[in-house]
Amino acid sequence: MSLSKLDEHGRTYVPEDVLKRSGIKVPCFLRWRYDEEQGVLIAEVVEDPYIFLKGRYRDEELTYDKVEHQADALFKADAR
Repeated sequence: MSLSKLDEHGRTYVPEDVLKRSGIKVPCFLRWRYDEEQGVLIAEVVEDPYIFLKGRYRDEELTYDKVEHQADALFKADAR
């Protein structure tokens, strides 16, 4: 088990040993939710939308700005 500090601004970090064991690739986003039944905080990995979308298209000049609306839709879908 690893321990990390949560500061007064709600910031924390994922300990290096957890990253190595989990196979999480950075950069990524973490979606947080609280499971009231179990009383636990759960962090789920959400891929960087740019990386997610770039792998879906063959446009070498693809930028985040070009697909920002699609990336926003991904975040909204994940929030549900």
